[in-house]
Amino acid sequence: MREGKKTKAQLIQELAVLRRRVAELESLKADRRRVEETLHRAYDELELRIAARTAELIQANQQLKQEIEERKRTETELKRIKEYLENVIDNSVDAIGIVDRHGKFILWNRRAAEIYGYRLEELADKSAFELYADPVELDRMLRRLRQDGVVREYEIPMKKKDGAIVPMDISISVLQDDRGRTIGSVCVARDLSERQKAAAALKSAQEELSRYSRDLERQVRERTSQLRRLSASIMANQEKERTAIARELHDELGQVLTALRMDAVWLGERLQQPDPKAGERALAMCRLIDNTIDEVRGLATRLRPGVLDDLGLIDALEWYIMDFEKRTGIACVFKHGRVPPIDGIGATAAYRIVQEALTNVTRHAGATQVKVSLQPEKGMLTLSVVDNGRGFHLQEITAAECLGLAGMRERAGLLGGSLEIRSRPGKGTRVCFKLPADGSRSL
Repeated sequence: MREGKKTKAQLIQELAVLRRRVAELESLKADRRRVEETLHRAYDELELRIAARTAELIQANQQLKQEIEERKRTETELKRIKEYLENVIDNSVDAIGIVDRHGKFILWNRRAAEIYGYRLEELADKSAFELYADPVELDRMLRRLRQDGVVREYEIPMKKKDGAIVPMDISISVLQDDRGRTIGSVCVARDLSERQKAAAALKSAQEELSRYSRDLERQVRERTSQLRRLSASIMANQEKERTAIARELHDELGQVLTALRMDAVWLGERLQQPDPKAGERALAMCRLIDNTIDEVRGLATRLRPGVLDDLGLIDALEWYIMDFEKRTGIACVFKHGRVPPIDGIGATAAYRIVQEALTNVTRHAGATQVKVSLQPEKGMLTLSVVDNGRGFHLQEITAAECLGLAGMRERAGLLGGSLEIRSRPGKGTRVCFKLPADGSRSL
């Protein structure tokens, strides 16, 4: 009832209060909408962040799984490598030991145990330095190790478990941590005793081989000098036989033919009047005898030309080359320089080499021209025979065909000279004989 008695002013005042409250409620409602919108946005952002984080977690989880798998593979590979290295180290032909910075053994392979006689557990109370037999040499090696950080192939005596001293070839490398601090060293050692034994045995074998080689060379020299003397003797005997045969042909057969010619002339003169035909036959016989006499004289001269003994090598070669050109129709030119007198076996060898070379030209070369030259050259005499024939490959000629070449080489070798033959198909052949300027020496 009292509400009805309120004044207008009161009602206006209450209306104003109500309006303020309504405005406050509207403001609160707007704030609530903004808060709800903010919350909605925040919720949406949170959902996005959760989704992104979830994706990141999924990716991280997958990456973690991959890392775990990779680590497992790495651990497996490291284990395999470790086992492989351990197997390599344990089966190495060299002794391998690893010690810490105080010289205490961490690793000791099978070969080390075989060489030194210690198992790893037996070295627990020992230092690596105790295995060295010479303290002075040990200090020298350690100074080098500290200076260079490595020692390679250092020969030093070491002690085995049984007290024996053996020479060892040592290589040591310092081990360091990631800060460069020394944490130990690895040592590779090789027993030199067997190598030294092998070296001594090899030296002994080499000395024995050297003695055997010297003895063999002596025997070869002796036998060669026997063969050379024999060859020289054979050639000398051949020349004697040639001379004897040439003399017999010239003197005996020549005289017989000359007497026969005289008889044929006498007979022809007496038969000319009573029997002209018989006379002509006798004169024909006389001409045949003349040709035979010429052939016999030529044969005797080729066997052993008297001019070689009487006038020397130059005149003998001039005569033979002129006779060769006349007999074969092959143009042959002989040129010579001012050479010292050559006689004895030297002149004979040079003459026979030219003779054999020109015989080969006649038989095999098919040449139209030959040049023969004899020239002094740096204390040597050079005799060459060059033809323009068909030539040949030296390696293709047979052993039978080589007999003449072998004979020429033998003659050259007996004089301390040399014989060189050059030839190519279609390019002719060159035979070059060189002998010392004092070619008069005999064997």
